[in-house]
Amino acid sequence: MARSQYIIDAVQIHRPQKYEPAQEQAPERKSIRGGLGISLGMIFLTVWAIIRYTSSSVRNKDLGNLFQWPLDYSIYYWAVQHVSEGHNLYGKNYIFNLPFTYPPFAAVLLTPMTLFDRKTLAVYWQIGSLLVFFAVIVGILRQRGYKWSFSLIIVSLTTVFASFNLSPVHGTFLFGQINIYLMGLVSLDFLRRRTSFGRGIGTSLAAGIKLTPAFSMLVFILERRWTALVITVVVFATTVVLGCVIIPDGARYWTHYMFNTERIGVQSNPGAQSLRGVLYRLNIDNQVTVWIALSIVIVLVFCIAAYGAIKRGNLAMAMCLSGITAPIIAPFSWFHHWVFLVPLAVLLIDAIMRGLTAPIGLIQNQRVRWSLDQVAGLCAVALVSVMYIPFVSQYSVPAFKHFQQNKSSDPAIIRGSFVYTGIAILVVVALWYSVVLVIDAIRGRDEQAASPENTWFGDGSGRNEKEPLVMVSRGQSDFREHEAWVYYGPDIK
Repeated sequence: MARSQYIIDAVQIHRPQKYEPAQEQAPERKSIRGGLGISLGMIFLTVWAIIRYTSSSVRNKDLGNLFQWPLDYSIYYWAVQHVSEGHNLYGKNYIFNLPFTYPPFAAVLLTPMTLFDRKTLAVYWQIGSLLVFFAVIVGILRQRGYKWSFSLIIVSLTTVFASFNLSPVHGTFLFGQINIYLMGLVSLDFLRRRTSFGRGIGTSLAAGIKLTPAFSMLVFILERRWTALVITVVVFATTVVLGCVIIPDGARYWTHYMFNTERIGVQSNPGAQSLRGVLYRLNIDNQVTVWIALSIVIVLVFCIAAYGAIKRGNLAMAMCLSGITAPIIAPFSWFHHWVFLVPLAVLLIDAIMRGLTAPIGLIQNQRVRWSLDQVAGLCAVALVSVMYIPFVSQYSVPAFKHFQQNKSSDPAIIRGSFVYTGIAILVVVALWYSVVLVIDAIRGRDEQAASPENTWFGDGSGRNEKEPLVMVSRGQSDFREHEAWVYYGPDIK
């Protein structure tokens, strides 16, 4: 190319137009590295769960046997049948001394249950939970940029069944709880593209059914997604109005029953896994004051972690962190409320795999590289499994029973391991993203310093300052597009 052509090119792009971010595009999809290794690890855990839960030692226990009619599901069924006959929903125990504890909109939404036989519907209820669970795991992997493949399906499927070793999942299916359906509704808002229409509807419907998911609205604030926040508030308010209008004593829930947490359970029960329950069992003085103060700190830590995740484009992480923070700070939480631990585990495995496979990618031999990827997958599953020991069901591994739901005489400092581990995860993630964002900020200043408005290579650079050539290279980091500017003289070949 002639020297004059360099000069023309330089003049043409010497004064670039103001950069406008491109419209959000679907990320380039990739295969799951180490998918076979991850699947083998999950298959091992699945086989272990099958062996344990089909054994006579577990099936003979009322709180271990998954092959019995689910208790909480039956409460939902009898409650909506009772209210459909024109009776009040609250103030009545439906099974043993257990009342209906959810907002009135939940009963409105569950009313179609009465059209079916209770036992037949119970089977479909559990199958539906499995399908929603599978869809959430698939959504997590898709949000992290993985393409549809046989490996993705197998990893998702085995993850669902391997998670039965965890107490929250075992408890959810044991009681026929609604937790996984709520997780699916929240996921509709966070596992789609950020520009998708109707964000906020899923979270608001979930909050209308059960108040705990309302905490996820904080993620919209951190994202500055004001439209999604407004939609959430409006739809949630609509669920409140509908519940009060349709359910005879619906309004009384919001003025009376909502504040009586003992209707849900007592804090002395070792299955109560919230910060307030742990403080109660530790017999801490001024428990309410301490609980409020610590909850504020925990929410601040969550905000740091979630903000970092959002900035780095990991919206699934922000969602999962909100899903474990909510039961920590709630006035009362059962152990089976912690179902977001499973998609969080998938994200942790993904993060570990990205770290382990980065140096492996430098190896030239393809077979060696593939083999090491599978080993890394196994190691990632093993590492997260060790991290999750406090959440393992005592019916899966009896040796871990002291970590959770056992005798009330066990040391409370041990039985609060759900809360302790959840807080530890929040702190570690917050610290990680704090460091990453500081590094990003430093890199951002370096990029700005190298921009054409601030830098002009010429004097002492060995280039001819009268005939500069500006080469513009655009790239994309985890959460923002950027431009790298490099200046060369006309002697480039």
